[in-house]
Amino acid sequence: MAAGQRNEPRTRCAVPPQTQGRIERWHRTLTNRILLENHFLPVDLEALIATFVAPDNHQRHHESLNHVTPADISLGQDKANLRQRERIKRKALEAHPLDHRYTQHNHTTHRPLG
Repeated sequence: MAAGQRNEPRTRCAVPPQTQGRIERWHRTLTNRILLENHFLPVDLEALIATFVAPDNHQRHHESLNHVTPADISLGQDKANLRQRERIKRKALEAHPLDHRYTQHNHTTHRPLG
């Protein structure tokens, strides 16, 4: 260390957490959209917020929620959706009986056990 410099602890991490940055950006975008328009009645403001929030709650699959929407969880449809995905995945795997990577390396025509 150079003379006159103090060894002080760092107060910020080098890379901010992704989830915090995403929610802050989401709030900033919502705020900017609200400020762009004049809202003469509270019902107008509520409608704008509802149209902004709806895609995030009803269309976007959240990784932290096992790739289902918050609306699916609140309506109790998350487990049914996950079961349906598993059925689709199983059908797709059954439609392709040969594992391409396995047959390419071992030159066999049967699937590995397990």
